Amino acid sequence: MVYAIYIAAAAVIGLLIGFVALAVGWLRKTVLRNVRSKTVGLLSVYDELLEDRSRKLREMQEALEVSSEKPEASDRKQTEKRPAEETPVRTAAGTLGMAERAGAAVYRDRTVGGLYRMIRQNFSFRVEELLPGLDHMKAAGTGPAGRLLKELDWDTMYRLSTLSPEDQLAVLYGTLPAEGLELLKTYTGRNRQFGALAFYDHLRDLADAEPKPACLRVPADLASDVRYWGEVKIQPDEEICEGFQMEADNCLYDYCIKAREMS
Repeated sequence: MVYAIYIAAAAVIGLLIGFVALAVGWLRKTVLRNVRSKTVGLLSVYDELLEDRSRKLREMQEALEVSSEKPEASDRKQTEKRPAEETPVRTAAGTLGMAERAGAAVYRDRTVGGLYRMIRQNFSFRVEELLPGLDHMKAAGTGPAGRLLKELDWDTMYRLSTLSPEDQLAVLYGTLPAEGLELLKTYTGRNRQFGALAFYDHLRDLADAEPKPACLRVPADLASDVRYWGEVKIQPDEEICEGFQMEADNCLYDYCIKAREMS
């Protein structure tokens, strides 16, 4: 008896599931059919709007073509009636002035000539004119730290750093010149632990703070290659159009116009 109840309940549940599945399928078909019909209706409305606008656009284009043909025909008739000698001859300057008065683009700037003359008067020079003024800079050379760095390259100091601190100091005290020994004594007096690479970095910091030899940068057409006037380095610079730049005593004196400033 119990099994019969279970079987009947399962049959009822199966029928309900089948009915629900059929209802869902029918509802899905109905929704798809309604959506398709709505979409087709909207597309037909859009097609009608596009056709109407295309028709109006063609009518406007035809009207514009007709209106543009009429003035051309009347102008052509008036030109034919006027004698050839009465036709005014327009010069390039007159045409340009008419275009400017009409608000068209201006292709000439009347201030360019004066500006160019001012640049040539204030920034043009010859290198020979500057050389006498560089005589007082000839004595300004590399300082003691910079001169010592020319003798102590980084590879040498690296190989020296592989020794013990005592051996490093012994080698340096036996090879450095007098001004180098003064720098070494000053460094060891301020630092208890010595290292060749740390001393090398200290020399580089000192050299950066020392006055550098003056460097005169000029346009490339005034100097074909690097040359020296005493301790002053004369270097061509492709970026400089007019004028010059002077680096002296850790200062930059800029009296030039560069290409990027004119772009």
